[in-house]
Amino acid sequence: MKNNNYIIIILVCFLLFSIYLYSEIDKIESQIEGLYNLTKEIKIVGDDAVDKINNHLEIVKKDINDHVKNELNNYCDDLIKQKIEFFEIKLTDIQFNIQKEKKELDIIKSKKQRELDGLPEYVDLDELYLRYKDNKNVIFDTEKGQISFSSFNIKIAIIPSIQKTAWIRIGKEQASENVAIIKAWLEESSYQKINQGYKLVSNKTNPSDYGEYTEKLYKKGDMYFKTYYQYTRYQGTYDSKYYRYTYYVEIGSIERKDTYIEEQYNSKLGS
Repeated sequence: MKNNNYIIIILVCFLLFSIYLYSEIDKIESQIEGLYNLTKEIKIVGDDAVDKINNHLEIVKKDINDHVKNELNNYCDDLIKQKIEFFEIKLTDIQFNIQKEKKELDIIKSKKQRELDGLPEYVDLDELYLRYKDNKNVIFDTEKGQISFSSFNIKIAIIPSIQKTAWIRIGKEQASENVAIIKAWLEESSYQKINQGYKLVSNKTNPSDYGEYTEKLYKKGDMYFKTYYQYTRYQGTYDSKYYRYTYYVEIGSIERKDTYIEEQYNSKLGS
């Protein structure tokens, strides 16, 4: 009987332990399932975060690439622009030098041809400036006699920006010289220019105060040559009359004269 009681007690204890163990196993299984679900959620969240990071990295990468491309393009554009400007300047210099050398070559050919033809040496506008700028007195021999000019009778127009001669004028105002010598000098000067290839393009005579003036214009390419003659009649004593003469020759460059006039008015009246 006593043995049976022990067996019953042991069975009851085993049953109670089994029930306890089963409940603990159920708790553990629940915890394991919870952990499993949590792991799945973490994985899902982690994958989403990784995708977001990757997407952000792709955007950043694209922005960096675009920025680098833009900077590179801007640098290349600036470099190309600088090179173009540099070569344009060089091309302008080359063209200028070519024109300069061509002009000098044409002058040499012209001088050589004039020498072969037995004609006097050709002198250009800038050489004339060097010849007249320090001269105190200039004398011309004409068929009617000598005519002379002092430094006060020689006017030279210089373009301020390039310091080049625009025109040179030789003549007098209100002179009382022999009119035959004056006219001879003007006519012979024109004749020499015609021999050099100048063509008469204008010849006009108009009345002026107590007299009249005659102006003739000759051209050869960009160069021009002008003669001006004006007489003025004055009333003297005892109903007598006397005359005064304003006359000159002017040689210059059409282009340079236009530039000289423009710069003169711009500097004095504003642009």
